[in-house]
Amino acid sequence: MSSWPELAEEMIKNENFGEQYLKGKRFDKLWAAFRMEVPEGTAQEELPEKVLRFISTQIKWNGENRRYSESGLDAAFAKKTGSTADLNLAVVALLRKLGFDAVPMLISTRDHGAMFSIYPFSDQFNTVVAFLYKGEGGTLLDATNPLRALGQMRGECYNGQGWLVDEKRPNWVE
Repeated sequence: MSSWPELAEEMIKNENFGEQYLKGKRFDKLWAAFRMEVPEGTAQEELPEKVLRFISTQIKWNGENRRYSESGLDAAFAKKTGSTADLNLAVVALLRKLGFDAVPMLISTRDHGAMFSIYPFSDQFNTVVAFLYKGEGGTLLDATNPLRALGQMRGECYNGQGWLVDEKRPNWVE
């Protein structure tokens, strides 16, 4: 890759990454189940928490850190288990379907090593969380544990910064 925007575009077009949360047919069963549990008319400010709780209780994290969904969001929902990519791309998918400005954020766990913002290559990352834009900043969502609050990640995920896979504004975030 020659630039971060090009890498973002490539990942967004990837069927195991961007297409998972951008194409409704990839998560229509997940969406239908969410709508049955969370009725229309729920206050907008409550929805991110509801999405996080729904995903983290309906799909158990299998302990694997991944950047890409291996079987797809609906398949992970049907199996009731999935990787970090399955869970957190599902969070992004539902938030976007609800009208929120959410994107995946790629990170490297501490044991995977440091990231280098001057080199645009995806192998330096080994996992993904969800990023919800709010005002000037944003909130991180990690669905790997049903007891984790909005804005909290697993300890191993705090490794300096993460990269937002956003076609309009790919960016590094502390």
